[in-house]
Amino acid sequence: MRFVLPALLLCLAATAHANQPPVGAMKTDWQALLAGKCDLDAHGVRTPIEASLLRNTPYAIQGYTFKTPELGMIFDSDGDWYVPKPNITPKFTPAEGACIKKLKDFEAALKAKMGEKAGSMLALKAATFVDRRAYFDLRGHSKLLVGGTPELTLTKDLQLDVRCPKCSKLQVFTYACEDDYCAVLVPGTGELPAR
Repeated sequence: MRFVLPALLLCLAATAHANQPPVGAMKTDWQALLAGKCDLDAHGVRTPIEASLLRNTPYAIQGYTFKTPELGMIFDSDGDWYVPKPNITPKFTPAEGACIKKLKDFEAALKAKMGEKAGSMLALKAATFVDRRAYFDLRGHSKLLVGGTPELTLTKDLQLDVRCPKCSKLQVFTYACEDDYCAVLVPGTGELPAR
């Protein structure tokens, strides 16, 4: 009986880690976007949150120390590849620079199209960037939207509604943050999934 409890705890720990993206997934996501010639549609970049994190990833790779603590936290949680260095001025290849600009322009266009208030999006990004798992939950659902441009609506209570009537797979999802927890709402319930 004394071996059952440790075995059960190991099993629960393994299950919790199974839901986590692999170490270095953010860096790998950026590298895949670059390898795909920064085709945002093909790479499944659909929200300002994803665009923001992806455009900041090459800065993190070079060791940039972020003014926004949440960005530093999310890159730090992705493995030991992010090593902040004070007073660094990142230098990018032409392809990297063009992709960063494309992501920044895409993020700005989405925000303008949504007519969102800057404070709401900043709060949603900050809440997302403190939880690596939440970001990849959003990222995974965004990648399922194939063949269309989503319509985004940001509510005051930190919910991002994503609808894509012309997409061939997933049609809609809602990403929400409540207190210190963010996730895609369980379809049909409007509830955050249990932690």
